[in-house]
Amino acid sequence: MPGQWTARTGRAGLLAAALIGAGLLLSACVSDQEAVDMGLATKCEGTTVFSPAADPKGAYWKGTRTEICKGAKRDSGNRDQIVVIDCVANQTLTATARQQMANQRRHGPDYDLRPAVDAQLMRLKLGLSDFAGVQQGLQAAGVPLTVLAGGAEQCKAPATAALSN
Repeated sequence: MPGQWTARTGRAGLLAAALIGAGLLLSACVSDQEAVDMGLATKCEGTTVFSPAADPKGAYWKGTRTEICKGAKRDSGNRDQIVVIDCVANQTLTATARQQMANQRRHGPDYDLRPAVDAQLMRLKLGLSDFAGVQQGLQAAGVPLTVLAGGAEQCKAPATAALSN
């Protein structure tokens, strides 16, 4: 029966109650950051920096993100991701170009596919490919990616001056 070990009397029951109380007290006193520092939790942080993709149509923005995961040894590591936003269709593609994680059983093997990602971004920049073409090229190269709806709010229209004659 679950919890049967806590239903004891005498010293055994007192020890079980003390262990439960100490665990509850410890969990209430440890902040999230302290749990990460002690290796009890994992925290991944990163900042994405967006800029125009400089494609001929001006329809795409790209972002770069380096994610650093700290905490338990099995979950620590780094990832480099590229984000491509189709501002017209309001879609976001996120591709993981490089991964170095401590626990490869959980996160998969380490890899560095930055040349394949850079090649697809160059095709987009030169107008030789579109959003779907980049997605297909990255999938063909074995780059892990996700495509989600949204993201166009990151697109910033360049400042233009109205000219009148």
